Amino acid sequence: MHRVRVVIVVLVTGVLLWWLYPKREADRGEKRTEVTIWFNGPVEGRQLAVIDAFEKAFPQYRAILGSSAARTGLEGEGNPQRLMCGIAGGVPPEVVEYDRFAVCQWASRKAFCDLNPLIERDQRELDDARRQLAKRQADGADAASIEQQRRRVEVLKAYIVRPEDYYPQTWNECAWQGGQYGVPNYMDDRVLYYNADLLVQNGFANDKEEPIPPDTWEQVCRKRVDVSDATIATREGKTARVHSDAADFQAAGVRPGDTVSHISESGVVTRCLAASVESPHDLVLRSAYSGRDLSLPDRPGQHIKVFDQDSYALRLSRWDDQGRMRVVGFEPQHGNGWLYMYGWMNGGEFLSEDGLRCTLDDPRIVEALQWTTDVYDSMGGVQDVNAFKKSFQPGAQDPFFINQIALFINGDWFLRDIGRYARDMKFGTYPAPVPAARLGGRASCPPSSLPDHAGQPNGRDAQGSEAADGGQVARSSETEQGGQDARPPSEGRYFTWVAGFAYCIPATCPPDKIEAAWALVKFLSSVEGGMVANEHDAQRERGQGRVYVPRLAASIPFNRRQLEAYVNIPGFPERVRAGLQTHVDMLPYGRFRPVSPEGKKLWDAQATSQDLAWNHKYTPAEALRRQAQQVQQALDRFYSPPQGPRLHWSPLIWLYLVALSILAATVYLRHRPRYRLPGYLRREWRVGVLFAMPWIIGFVVLSGGPMIFSAAMSFTQYDVLSPAVFVGAQNYADLMAPAKDPLFLKSLGNTLFMAIGVPLGMIVGLGLAMLLDTRVRGMSVYRTLYFLPAIMPVVAASVLWIWVFNAQNGLMNWMLHLTGIEAIIDWLNRRFDVGLKTPISWLTSEKTSKPALIIMGLWGAGASMIIWLAGLKEVPTHLYEAAALDGAGPLRRFFHITLPMLTPYILF
Repeated sequence: MHRVRVVIVVLVTGVLLWWLYPKREADRGEKRTEVTIWFNGPVEGRQLAVIDAFEKAFPQYRAILGSSAARTGLEGEGNPQRLMCGIAGGVPPEVVEYDRFAVCQWASRKAFCDLNPLIERDQRELDDARRQLAKRQADGADAASIEQQRRRVEVLKAYIVRPEDYYPQTWNECAWQGGQYGVPNYMDDRVLYYNADLLVQNGFANDKEEPIPPDTWEQVCRKRVDVSDATIATREGKTARVHSDAADFQAAGVRPGDTVSHISESGVVTRCLAASVESPHDLVLRSAYSGRDLSLPDRPGQHIKVFDQDSYALRLSRWDDQGRMRVVGFEPQHGNGWLYMYGWMNGGEFLSEDGLRCTLDDPRIVEALQWTTDVYDSMGGVQDVNAFKKSFQPGAQDPFFINQIALFINGDWFLRDIGRYARDMKFGTYPAPVPAARLGGRASCPPSSLPDHAGQPNGRDAQGSEAADGGQVARSSETEQGGQDARPPSEGRYFTWVAGFAYCIPATCPPDKIEAAWALVKFLSSVEGGMVANEHDAQRERGQGRVYVPRLAASIPFNRRQLEAYVNIPGFPERVRAGLQTHVDMLPYGRFRPVSPEGKKLWDAQATSQDLAWNHKYTPAEALRRQAQQVQQALDRFYSPPQGPRLHWSPLIWLYLVALSILAATVYLRHRPRYRLPGYLRREWRVGVLFAMPWIIGFVVLSGGPMIFSAAMSFTQYDVLSPAVFVGAQNYADLMAPAKDPLFLKSLGNTLFMAIGVPLGMIVGLGLAMLLDTRVRGMSVYRTLYFLPAIMPVVAASVLWIWVFNAQNGLMNWMLHLTGIEAIIDWLNRRFDVGLKTPISWLTSEKTSKPALIIMGLWGAGASMIIWLAGLKEVPTHLYEAAALDGAGPLRRFFHITLPMLTPYILF
């Protein structure tokens, strides 16, 4: 009877699970082909709207939307793990939306389909349809037949993909070795955004009080002196005398009020001002902030830089009396600048023409990185700027809208936020400043005589007055005809870089779904599909009382259509229209990121080089050289892959199964005597095993298997998409070589450092528990107060600690200032160069970020306190009494009674 009940329970459970399992609604009518697409980012209403329109236009297909193909990471860079596993496992989507510069990385590994055969086939089909239409018209066919053929031609034209319909930069970015592996969807380019009011207030204006943005790097930040032999002698913390044999301060044009930045060996930048120029080799300094004394080391061999006080970056910046930044004049990284743009501006190239050699350490790129480093140094260092940026908020509180940043480089997407939150703001857009050498060596002019920027690609001033086009966004005829070279010359005033996404079809797409996938790509890339998505967003913005600003599209016909529908209309904000005009006019001068199988590696390398140089871990030349080596190693591995036997995974899987079988048999034989136990004990043992089975199966399938597989992969060269090649211990040798993997040992050290937080948290929890184990009045209130942090929502706790560690107005820095510890830190840094600068940027400094995380971890010590408190309640009091009678003090009682009795809780 018992077995019958068990069988009935199992059957009922199975039926319930089958009934509750989510089922797809049965299709009505004829069977439709399903096609899955993964868009970039989360699925939104615009994607749902365009997919609905696709299914209406092509009722024979059914589209299924999936999650993002790439998990977004730092500054837009994606982690393609999900897509990679889908392709390797044979269950990818049929269409993916992917970053164009990374398409080549997949195409080179045969992960994406070459779309050229489909493009050429459609073109032939359209040509045949046109010939048939012309033939029917010439033969005098009936009107119905001609109209039917004309409709067919119109349908083919509406959904055809032609290279000449796309901006050449966007199309070429998806090409690899003669194949086309993606169809571009939208695009973006970068220009300079400037706050017109801030420019006018600081004297960067013409006689008509119209703002004048900078043309050259030298206008943004001019460095007059850069020496490393300076000898500094501080006078009572108020002034300091600098002597340098290598510098001629008078010949360099140094004036009182110029910014002098001292860079210590640990990379700490201290900003001060020139008080007077005593001689060609002597300079007197004073503090740049009224509330702080000078804190400079009194020793020779110091590195100092002197910057022109009339540079845009300095005249537009503001600090309070304690040196905390309040307005940043120009931030090279805020928005979307990156070293790619600055390197190209200076005529540098990141790869050789054949793509086989990384030229990241090109001297011209070194100069570009040096200039961006100088910009940060002139404002007190990148740590000060980053600390200020921690206070930035998105949306309506964007720093550009509330006058916290004057100049920065960004893409056309920023105009959407302006249209939403700051349509009445006085701002302007302008081609990004370039090195003076691009202008034929023309030196920068003082603010009063800067060249008028009227008639430049913007075509409008910051007040929004219309140009001769009647208030409409013009089109660049050269670019629309596809006649512009994707690699413009390294000379000339105008420069930008272009990026965006594309639709791709994975190579593992089933043959019977290729047509459905291609139809979906064509519809999404068509004017019809783009306008459906646009109209969805436009209706949402109108419903909220906002203006809709479309994104620039890679398709020229679609771009023209959306500009006419949403921009060249009455009531559209003139300043926003002028900004969009600048972006459109700059398209012919755009570059795109190098097409390379290791494009992502190159992207990471240029980003890492920036961080290393800006934080003065290495000189710009050394930082770029090290990163170029990393990229070159990746290129060499791709073009000259390691030779060795291929590793097949089937024997490993069988070996794992055999090992599990042997282990299971051993356990069975070991516990076989339990079967001779009485019936109820035997049943309890079986029930225990049954309850443990979910964990056992989960460990074997989800933990043990991946652990064994990962260990085996560590001895191979394996990128998931290609067969694994056995390389022995070479990966481990590379791991331990700093030249090949500079991050492993550092990450290992970080892990060991963070391990301190585990015993520290236990100690704090035990200390709190011992305090709360005393018999005093109001103990329940104390217990509640100490336990509350452990149950506080993570979001609330995060906001709290961000405020506590805020470098500008945080509680921690306020306490250091109040107690005088801040002065001690300044003295230690001046005397021993400990690498700490006050006010401390806790969350952005490598020296304080890890301790800050450990301190935040102690916030939740109340959770372990409860466990310790329960353990302390179980310790017999007579043991303490006996020990006290024997003369044991508090410490001996703790180590000989409390800790031994708490051992089960410690090990737990």
